[in-house]
Amino acid sequence: MSRFITYRPEIDGLRTVAVLSVIFYHVNFNLFGQNPIKGGFLGVDIFFVISGYLITSILLNGFETKTLTLQNFYERRARRILPILLFVITASIPLSWVLLLPSEFQQYSWQTLSSIFSASNFYFWTEDSYWAAESILKPFLHTWSLGIEEQFYVFMPLLLLFITNQTLRQIRYLLLTLAILSLVASHYMSSKDAQSSFYLLPFRAWELLIGASIATLRDEKLSNLKFSFFPTVGLAVVLICFFVFDEDTLHPSFYTLIPTLGVGLIILFANPKDPTTKLLQNRIMTSIGLISYGLYLWHFPVFSYLSHAGEFQNSGIKIGAIGLIFLLSTATYFLIERPFRSFSLIKSKLFWLVTGFWGLSLTVFAYNGIGNGFASRIPKMFHPSQQSPRVAVHEWYRTSKEKKGRIILVGDSHVGVLSKRFKEWSVNNGYDFALSHSSGCQLILGMERVYRDTLKPKFPECNVKNQDSRMNWIVESKPAIVLVGGRLPLIVEETRVNTPRPTPTIWQNSQHNLNSKKMRQNAISNHYKETIQTMTNAGHTVVLYYPTPESKVHVPKRIFEMIGKNFLSAREKLIRNPITIDYEQHLSRVATSHKILDSINDNRVFRLHPDKIFCNTSISGKCVFHDTENLFYQDSHHLSTDAGANKVLQEFVTILSLPNFAYQK
Repeated sequence: MSRFITYRPEIDGLRTVAVLSVIFYHVNFNLFGQNPIKGGFLGVDIFFVISGYLITSILLNGFETKTLTLQNFYERRARRILPILLFVITASIPLSWVLLLPSEFQQYSWQTLSSIFSASNFYFWTEDSYWAAESILKPFLHTWSLGIEEQFYVFMPLLLLFITNQTLRQIRYLLLTLAILSLVASHYMSSKDAQSSFYLLPFRAWELLIGASIATLRDEKLSNLKFSFFPTVGLAVVLICFFVFDEDTLHPSFYTLIPTLGVGLIILFANPKDPTTKLLQNRIMTSIGLISYGLYLWHFPVFSYLSHAGEFQNSGIKIGAIGLIFLLSTATYFLIERPFRSFSLIKSKLFWLVTGFWGLSLTVFAYNGIGNGFASRIPKMFHPSQQSPRVAVHEWYRTSKEKKGRIILVGDSHVGVLSKRFKEWSVNNGYDFALSHSSGCQLILGMERVYRDTLKPKFPECNVKNQDSRMNWIVESKPAIVLVGGRLPLIVEETRVNTPRPTPTIWQNSQHNLNSKKMRQNAISNHYKETIQTMTNAGHTVVLYYPTPESKVHVPKRIFEMIGKNFLSAREKLIRNPITIDYEQHLSRVATSHKILDSINDNRVFRLHPDKIFCNTSISGKCVFHDTENLFYQDSHHLSTDAGANKVLQEFVTILSLPNFAYQK
């Protein structure tokens, strides 16, 4: 019935608002050190409400008039979503081939594979946070929202079909009940497990269900003059949220209800006589809305590949990139989207044949890329073996030789990258080996990593209770040589090496009463000493692993960019333009960390200094991150698991051979 489904140009205008907010959020025109549209990510939430409204309207109309089958519905969705998605993925292959390292190509392959199968939200759920600085380097990160919508498209028709014999009011109440349950779960989960709340359908469904509920309310009586100011209020609320929300706002949550209800006011009370509705129905707004899906699909890969090429800092480049995505979106709208949506132009059998073969071809390609990122296309120093340790945590690897003792590595990912080489050496030289590693979480008793603003744990496993559990496992182990370390400067300085901006996380004690950086540094120093003393009291011999030098750039990527495809001249280029930092700059960065570690005095404690390995060696006064054959680093601060870790291992073996090295197994 027309009550449910008529063309509404203001919806296309809303799509324009949504997609432009997302584009300008991701392009990040830095203004006074900040993204001026810091809440632009809410554009995705606008899309969710719109999708819920439109899909439910189509389904209610189709089921009531008996003009819609599930097969027809799913084919229409496939025609809308798949062709341009497959085209964008296909267009990205040559850029990925040229610009991505093997490890990045592996991730890219997973991204494309999961997006083809409507599961990219699950893939990114297992990855780093959406807000991480490195997120811009993931070309298909934005497809997580497509995964949410496509999963909703699977379940919503089945739900409505199951309750189609109910009255419209009963359907509305059911949808609102489900929306409320999802919203409450979303708010709760955002404070407990933000990653799950952000990426998974049960905690996002309420936004789509708000739109679905509106579809059951739409009636001409709601758009008369006495409600004419509601669309203006709704648009004002949405626009204000773009400038007020930021990545520190609890999201999705009750707060997110504000902009989504603003969208609801526009959809529900739009009136052709209302100025806001007229604005949204403007030809420019509706024209952009028509290509909004293409704009959304194209914008992130374009920005991502420019970032990979190191060309996404200049405002002129960013403006040009926006122009490019408009050109690409317009072209694909007329050449891909419209033809594939036409049942008369492309019959069902031909559609499924073409998209099936196309999707299968990309799936095979992505599957092969997952293996080693097509590593043969570039020099061995860039191969994935440099980046991929696979050593289980808290599991002993037993030596088959005459046992000399036990070795345990304890720390965060800076220690984790050493585990592959240390395990191999240990079991081959008479030592049992084990790893106690937690990414982003050094073992410091009585301390935990929390968000600066909310004091909520950054990682569930990095709280005081789990720190105690890690230590209990170590204490209960037989006496061992324990290498302890991690990225201590990040913890005590609360900044990264390439920016003065404070980190979003800090380390706190269990009472969360350390109100200044100095107080936190003193607490870390005291608790670090307690941690080491607990180990030595348990009979362990400790090797303190001091902080590694950190680069201001991603080492493999910078070398990859510098060499280009002319690998034959790579050696000469690496000799002439090595990637380094000043040794004095490194010492300044680690001064407080060294002070903490130097203050630990015990005859069962020994010290391993990575800066003696990588600094003042091949170049005086410099710390180096590679030689002409090997990468010592896999990014800006993690050692590579082969060449870099091997250098640390050699120094560790030297320490074991010291005359005063005290270890009793």
